[in-house]
Amino acid sequence: MVERTLVRQVHGGLLKDKQFIQGFIAESYMDLQSARLMTINAAEKVAHGDPDVRTAISAIKVFVPAAYTGGGPGHSGLGRSGVSNDYHWPRCT
Repeated sequence: MVERTLVRQVHGGLLKDKQFIQGFIAESYMDLQSARLMTINAAEKVAHGDPDVRTAISAIKVFVPAAYTGGGPGHSGLGRSGVSNDYHWPRCT
């Protein structure tokens, strides 16, 4: 997503300079990092036999699918390329 914003021209400037797109990128990054940290935390609880692990796993099951709905803004940033095979983009359905 970031690579595409460095070269795509819109409204007389590069997409990377548009604050709205910068916000999409930042939100996607935060969601992905949060999902990773939640997963690591749950794995540690499993490894240590923590009885609270079910709550952590349930939270992941709710949060991760919601985090991946960021595919919408990501596809907006990629434009036509967001629906082609030009870039790797995980299926968000």
